[in-house]
Amino acid sequence: MTDDYTYVSVTGCIVDFQYLEVIHSAVQILLSLVGFVYACYVISIFMEEEDTCHRAIRVIAQYQRSTSVPLPEGDQMK
Repeated sequence: MTDDYTYVSVTGCIVDFQYLEVIHSAVQILLSLVGFVYACYVISIFMEEEDTCHRAIRVIAQYQRSTSVPLPEGDQMK
């Protein structure tokens, strides 16, 4: 069995095969870059939300320390 790769020419096409392959590759690269930038944006949004959660926990902890609410009997610190 021989692996004979020959160029097949097609008549009546608007764009040659080589140019079509280049356009296809360029579109794939562009889509992957857009996807990467969007993924970075989504990650940054989730990281900001995580920070706000930690800030809220700190504020609640500071509020609990500043108030003199007695702990239940079983929760006394030793």
